[in-house]
Amino acid sequence: MGLNDAGDTLAVARGGHANPDLPPKITISKLIDGVWQPVRDINNRYGRTEYCDKGVLSNDGSTVAESCHEGPIGSPPTRVYIRTHSGPNWTTRVDLPLEMTASSEYGYGHGGIAIDGTGNTVAAQIYAVDGPNAPEAPSEVHVFARTTEGAYSKVRTLRPGAWRTATQRNFFGRSISISGNGLVLAVGDTWDNGLGNGPRQAPLNPGEARTGAVYVYRYYDDWWYLYNMVKPNYHPDNAFETFGSDVEFSAN
Repeated sequence: MGLNDAGDTLAVARGGHANPDLPPKITISKLIDGVWQPVRDINNRYGRTEYCDKGVLSNDGSTVAESCHEGPIGSPPTRVYIRTHSGPNWTTRVDLPLEMTASSEYGYGHGGIAIDGTGNTVAAQIYAVDGPNAPEAPSEVHVFARTTEGAYSKVRTLRPGAWRTATQRNFFGRSISISGNGLVLAVGDTWDNGLGNGPRQAPLNPGEARTGAVYVYRYYDDWWYLYNMVKPNYHPDNAFETFGSDVEFSAN
């Protein structure tokens, strides 16, 4: 899940959802006197009905965030959400609902998740699952901010650009990153079909080929604005480009 900037706090998700002898949990370990020692096991999960497959640790090691869904096996998830653990010994648990206005008979999926340096900003993807009656299902990235009282609220919903084809929109947000200071956010989309190379101002002109892109947002005046797009400089003779499949920021 992650290592903090100081290199002395490590969060690891382990266990198996289908194995009752190895229930899923998060283990927090600390580097103490040069030796890694487990200091906290987070076990409060619902077993086989809950699936949390992506997680992040804030740079200061204070907050863990997971992207999860819950529901009977083989059925559409009954809910998709973010779960955070923070506070003394990571015992403060908060579930943040990821909800779309678009309906989907096949339920909703989740993908990328990101957190800033202090755990005050969390962003995660939700998408409607494609099906015969919804071949152009939408995808969104929801951004949450934590107040001084410790509660989170959704402050922004991010969507693909108007130039984007409807095909495979669920790739928007499969990878997300937030800068340590929480002021810059990047969203990858490997199926973006906008024209151009390198950094570009939005909006883009639509093209035929899906070459991928990274959406870069900046936070100012209490709002997240699309600052620019980043397109690949080179386009290999390959129908399966992956530009935007993994985005990361440096510490500063």
